[in-house]
Amino acid sequence: MKLKKGNKIKEIAVGYSWTTALCGVLVPIFRGHLEGVLEIIGLYVIFIISGKLLFDSYLIFNVSFIMANFCYAFFVNKEYYNFLKRIGYRKIDE
Repeated sequence: MKLKKGNKIKEIAVGYSWTTALCGVLVPIFRGHLEGVLEIIGLYVIFIISGKLLFDSYLIFNVSFIMANFCYAFFVNKEYYNFLKRIGYRKIDE
């Protein structure tokens, strides 16, 4: 999907984000999407705390990051699209 603001054009992906599933918080950092960074860090905290309380294991610490990445990857592209629309980007009809 392509979005335009003035003379800037951004092409964004739709659907599941495999990049986010594999790279996690780096994706919103490189996109400049601070809300996305805070959302995935919040997911990390929730998964770590719930994993520690339920299983009382430090292995859960590593698994929590992987689970949070795979969960966040389902809606990261839609969140980024809404973020770009809020700051003035509009969809280009093709």
